[in-house]
Amino acid sequence: MTSFSDFFNLPLRAKTWTVPDADGPFRFEVKETFSITGRGTVLAGLIRYGTLPPTGTLLELTHCGCVVRLRSAGIELMCPIDGSVDRLGLLVRGVRPFEPSPDDHVTAAG
Repeated sequence: MTSFSDFFNLPLRAKTWTVPDADGPFRFEVKETFSITGRGTVLAGLIRYGTLPPTGTLLELTHCGCVVRLRSAGIELMCPIDGSVDRLGLLVRGVRPFEPSPDDHVTAAG
């Protein structure tokens, strides 16, 4: 079987990127937000636990103690110029860009 990294010249860090607890419940820490006109709001951050749910999954955003339910509209890996895979962009609709606080996170609705 051919792997994704066989087709692309990814740095070693990208090829070995893992989530600390892939078996735990999904948790995504929001570090930054920005808007894409006509598409929605991108929540940029890091997956801390679990497996990323597919696009269209109902999620819960916790921001300053308030919980908002939203649906993912797209997922993008955000790679800096050096090619390392550090961050993930989660495209959502129905939420405006905001200044994230240290405890802001996204979890699977449940």
